Amino acid sequence: MHSSTPPPPDRSDSDGTVDGVEAFLDAIVAAPDERPPTSPLSDLDRPATTLLRDRWDEIPMTTRIRIVRDMAQDAEDHVERHYQRALLVACRDSDPDVRLAAFDGLWEFDSPELLRILLSEIAEEPDARVREAMATGLGRFAADSDDDLALNEVLEALFERWEGDSAIDVRRRALESLGFLSGDDIVEAIEDAYNNHSIEIRASALQAMGRQGDNRWLDACLRELRSDDAELRFEAVTALGSIGDQRTVSAIVDMTDDEDVEVALAAIAALGEVGGPMAVNRLRQLSEDQSRAVAEAAADALQEASIMANPLRPLM
Repeated sequence: MHSSTPPPPDRSDSDGTVDGVEAFLDAIVAAPDERPPTSPLSDLDRPATTLLRDRWDEIPMTTRIRIVRDMAQDAEDHVERHYQRALLVACRDSDPDVRLAAFDGLWEFDSPELLRILLSEIAEEPDARVREAMATGLGRFAADSDDDLALNEVLEALFERWEGDSAIDVRRRALESLGFLSGDDIVEAIEDAYNNHSIEIRASALQAMGRQGDNRWLDACLRELRSDDAELRFEAVTALGSIGDQRTVSAIVDMTDDEDVEVALAAIAALGEVGGPMAVNRLRQLSEDQSRAVAEAAADALQEASIMANPLRPLM
């Protein structure tokens, strides 16, 4: 006798089905100010996805934003619920605030359908905030995909945003996402950005350097540790952690005393990434710091260094 797999806790048999979606939509259209659970929109089957897409615009705009944010929050609170298909419907909403909330809710999700939306619509997206989120989303595919054809399309789309977008923050996110990829044209783009007069663009160049993980960027990152601008110091020390060269440990140790607390905490995290005896000694000192934030950051970094040094035995 075969027994079926029981549904996850608190999951109704109608969740993700046409009946469940229809009941949810009927209730929300009748009373937009009510806040019913979003679980009927989780794990949608294909007919239910089609129904949601067909009736989505019946919901008032402010309610649609709330539903999207509620889905994202519920997915965090209940890992057994998956809202990807519902959020993909919301990605094509007529309102930019809804689209932005939907892309933000998909930050951990990668699928061919999401990639198609990002590639096909980023150039035509009228809202800069949404283009920014889309450029960041393309970066996740750049970091994780092993599909050469898809990566070429991602590269092209990101370069178009870097070279031609009218909004500086979109250009920044595109450059940062390009950092996950390799090639002479990307190196040239990062170098050009680093030499830009804009501190914001230079900060993004440093972030891209870290994502490259290439020692070619060590001199630039070390130089920016002495910058008067805290954002540049933050990105530089973070990049050094990502590059992970032992020769930079002494400089990173010095940055743990930076006057800007965010820079100091970034330096602590970087020591955990680079590891080694000098880094571990400094982290042990900082783990007893009077500042709770510093002590906790140092403890986390020690754990990271421990995993790098010996995955089977933590440092004591």
